[in-house]
Amino acid sequence: MNIRINNETNEKLKEIKQNYDLKNIDDAINLAIKNTPTPHGYTNEPPAFSLGGTKDVSWTDLKNSTLGNEWVSDGEVATVIFKDDYGILIRFRNSNPKMFPTYLEYYNFI
Repeated sequence: MNIRINNETNEKLKEIKQNYDLKNIDDAINLAIKNTPTPHGYTNEPPAFSLGGTKDVSWTDLKNSTLGNEWVSDGEVATVIFKDDYGILIRFRNSNPKMFPTYLEYYNFI
């Protein structure tokens, strides 16, 4: 893949390359991207699901979880009941089971 870089950006990348003693411009681009601030100090990874509309659980959280991990927010509890290399099965419970029944949901790691 090729991208065009304007002269001003190219000069800044050359400066980064020289200041950090990097091998090539690609390393300077990777360093610049890695150190670019994101809004609110977090990455823009979309959540796999949200609990109570307040707690987002990311795909990274799911991939790094273990059997029995729980996420809790506003009376909702999500528990890992099965996980393998292909995906994860989560049980969702609510503090009011008559109004919000317990259910299972499988998330496939694509």
